[in-house]
Amino acid sequence: SPSMEEISLIVESTQAPDLCAYLRSPSSVAAGSTPDEPERVWVLRQICWVLRHLHTHEPPIVHGNLKDSNVVVTNGSPYPMVKVLDFGAAQLRTRSQTRARKS
Repeated sequence: SPSMEEISLIVESTQAPDLCAYLRSPSSVAAGSTPDEPERVWVLRQICWVLRHLHTHEPPIVHGNLKDSNVVVTNGSPYPMVKVLDFGAAQLRTRSQTRARKS
């Protein structure tokens, strides 16, 4: 069992397309065409919400390897749902470390 110094992360298995494949695929909302602008904006906003949640966590969590292949998009209703994967490079940061990296 993990001690107080260890963090465990449990990740679900998914067959959902990564972000790049999703953007090239026929949309669940607009059948037969790639996702339209409102659907793309919805996906982008979800990615931003995930990052905001991680960065405002105490202590902040920095993903460290965010790229299109680490973002999957699942069928949601009425809009798709984003899931961020591969936290292998993630780091916990103190507030002073976060401020130091900004300068």
